[in-house]
Amino acid sequence: DGFSAEEIQSLQTLADVCAVVLSNIHDFQAMQEKNRLAALGAMAAGLAHEIRNPLAGVQGAAQYLQNEDVSDDAQEMLDIIVDEAHRLNIVVSQFLDYARPFELNLTPDHINALVGKGLTLVKAQGLPQGITVKEDLSGDLPSLFLDGARLSQVLINLLLNALQAMPDGGTLSVQTRRRVARHGNDMAEIVIADTGVGISRENLEKLFIPFFTTKEQGTGLGLAISQRIVQSHGGEIEAESLHGRGATFIVRLPIPEEDEQQENLDESI
Repeated sequence: DGFSAEEIQSLQTLADVCAVVLSNIHDFQAMQEKNRLAALGAMAAGLAHEIRNPLAGVQGAAQYLQNEDVSDDAQEMLDIIVDEAHRLNIVVSQFLDYARPFELNLTPDHINALVGKGLTLVKAQGLPQGITVKEDLSGDLPSLFLDGARLSQVLINLLLNALQAMPDGGTLSVQTRRRVARHGNDMAEIVIADTGVGISRENLEKLFIPFFTTKEQGTGLGLAISQRIVQSHGGEIEAESLHGRGATFIVRLPIPEEDEQQENLDESI
């Protein structure tokens, strides 16, 4: 016979209470994550200090000995020491970037401009042989308040990963577009796809876990840091792939309502 007005009102009240509870749970989880990252950042700073000082000594001593008259075998060992010390220093630096809390420097910027800059920097390093780049940048994306330097870091990391996944050549596709997300809000999407070796289903689930990597010289922090940067903008990043058929990474950033966007612009001025 349907619901009475009183039953509908009771259901509405229950729904409102549930919404408040879920919101409180989300806020509590966010606070826990913030506290966890703060503690991790403090630990990372101390750990980096303890590692970097002796590491600099080891690297400096090896570089000094490289200039001495030593055997070829000894010279090869010294080269390995210097290279591995340099790589370890990079790991420590990236770990600090991941662990320490950071503040965004938000300024009006355009997604297409950031994508174009990232592509230019990658091309300037020299594209591997057999690589074709395809661009499809949407013209209906508004300027957004972004930390351009950090988002450029994300884009360059994704672009370089795509190129490394195509050792025998292939197509690098870069697209920007406007989409409506599942929750109904407009999102700006950056899609970076390759036709490389792809990612297995097992590895796909671990991509954004710190220190997980399938590269011999990888640190396993590039994607974890990229995810933190995107999430700090209120966005999300996801990966899609079939093993042997390439991979696609999608970065989604929220597009504020026009009134909210104008208010942010007025505040920046």
